[in-house]
Amino acid sequence: MAYSKIFSGDLSELLLEIIQYFQNDYETLYSCILVNRLWCCLIIPLLWEDLFTIHKYSFQNYQFIGIYLNNLSDEDKTKLNEYKIMNNINKDLFPKKSNTLFNYLSFIKCLNLQIFTVCIEKYFRKIMNLSFSHSIILTKSVYELLFKMFIENGANLHTFEAILPDGYYKDIIKYFNSIFNQYPNFICNIRMLKLIFIKLQIKQHFILF
Repeated sequence: MAYSKIFSGDLSELLLEIIQYFQNDYETLYSCILVNRLWCCLIIPLLWEDLFTIHKYSFQNYQFIGIYLNNLSDEDKTKLNEYKIMNNINKDLFPKKSNTLFNYLSFIKCLNLQIFTVCIEKYFRKIMNLSFSHSIILTKSVYELLFKMFIENGANLHTFEAILPDGYYKDIIKYFNSIFNQYPNFICNIRMLKLIFIKLQIKQHFILF
């Protein structure tokens, strides 16, 4: 099978099958990016499809949030800068613009909303050196903008996880129902939907396939 793919010119398909075995070995994957352009093009989507699980247990590097922010539209950047001025935040929110080879926003496959939120807040605190209060203020706006950008860039989830606090979950579910009905392709390949409803420190887990 492997030989037939090589001789038929399906080297990229064969490499992709091999790379899947290293899906959770991030050190190896990062090293393989440097082999050549083909390897890079195959591995980058794999690394970016589940970023918020990668950083779940090691919140140290949040630079990828800056890459996401640089891909916001000019209109969204203007809105965010206006919001920054309104809240007396005197820092440039966007890293120096650089050309990227990939549409990173389209690669995401797994989205945990809580880890997503924490990564944004940590980015503003640790990378941008903003105060805790300013970080919290900006996190909600950036969260909504990036979520919208995932959809607009053609992301297609297979895992979606969220914690829904008691008293707010109806509004949150209504919001996501509206989003998902409007953009069905965003969740058409969902394999796991995990919702955690919190009430008085008690968690109830619902896992749907």
